[in-house]
Amino acid sequence: LHYFAKFEKVTIEDGLHFELFGRNGNDTAIGRNESGNLKGRYCVKHQNKTWQFVELKYDYNRVLGIHSHHNFSIGTGWDLLKNKNEYLLLSTGIGSDRLYRSNNQDSSFLTGVIIFDFKRKLFDSNYLEGNLNMYPRLNKMSNLKADSRVSLVHPLNDKSSVKMTLQQNYLSEIASNKSKFDRQFYMSYNHKF
Repeated sequence: LHYFAKFEKVTIEDGLHFELFGRNGNDTAIGRNESGNLKGRYCVKHQNKTWQFVELKYDYNRVLGIHSHHNFSIGTGWDLLKNKNEYLLLSTGIGSDRLYRSNNQDSSFLTGVIIFDFKRKLFDSNYLEGNLNMYPRLNKMSNLKADSRVSLVHPLNDKSSVKMTLQQNYLSEIASNKSKFDRQFYMSYNHKF
């Protein structure tokens, strides 16, 4: 079972964004197939296609052995490309990270924040959309937590669409019996209220 919800309120001056994603499944050979992600972001926009943001992110992932993970970030972003049918946005910043593992280990550290959001029209009214989020630890750049989502979207009408999504999570430092990658592929029906 996968669930996803998104709320956005965007004006010329600012933007408020919330995302909720999760899944719950049966036990697998690599552990309980269960994860969740909640992200909130507030942006203040400027006329030169830049913005500043504050972001709070919470997630957990039983497959990767993450009991809970919190990240509070601030930074700036740019519209690298933006028009009616496509966009490419870049956000960079710094974050305070707290990671609790399933084996009762916990750690706190500063991270960098690098986020790409994109949308690209393909054919007819179909398009690709997605994002790539990277949080490298500042005192050890090889320690990286990242996640990405790429969706092929087929609009049914102005308010609803069907999506095929590939999502991947990555954590460089994990327990020896865990995989660094957690991949999922799913289809969904989406409706805008």
